[in-house]
Amino acid sequence: VDFTAFLNFALALVAVTQVGVAIGTFVSCAIESLVIAAGMAPLIVIPLMMATPLLATNDRLRPEFYWLEKLSMVRQGYVITLNSELSRLGPIDCDVAKYGAQFCERQPADGPAVLASLKMGGAEDEVWVMWVSLGIIFVLCHVACIAVLSVIARRKG
Repeated sequence: VDFTAFLNFALALVAVTQVGVAIGTFVSCAIESLVIAAGMAPLIVIPLMMATPLLATNDRLRPEFYWLEKLSMVRQGYVITLNSELSRLGPIDCDVAKYGAQFCERQPADGPAVLASLKMGGAEDEVWVMWVSLGIIFVLCHVACIAVLSVIARRKG
C-alpha cells in the first residue's frame, strides 16, 4: 500500500467534508428559518452528488448540466481518489476460465484503462485541477457567507 495514495484519499475526504460544511454554513447564514434551511440543504447537495461519475460517466450530464460537475465537491473528491488509486495500478487479471474470453477482452487491462473507460484522464480531470476547484468552492462559499452576514448586520444595525 502506497502512503501517498492513502494521504491523497484522506486529504480529499477532509477537503470534501470542509466544502460541504462551507455550503451548509452558507445555507444557514442565508436563510433565516431553520426549517427552510434544513429543507434547502438537500436541494443543493443532491444535484451535486448526482454529478459524480460513481454509477455512470458524466456524458449523461453533457451539455446541459456540464456546469454542475464543476460545482460538485463530491465529484472532485471522487476524481482525486480514483486518479490516486488507479493511475499506478498495474495489469488487471481476468479469469478467462470463469468469465469467458469475450468478457475478458472487453475489460480494462490496467488502471489507466479503467480511468479511460470512465472518461477520466483529460486535462480537466487532473488531480491539481480538482484540488484548485475544491479550494475555489471553499473560498467562494465562505466569502458568500461573509457577504450575507454583513448584509444582515447592516439591516439590523
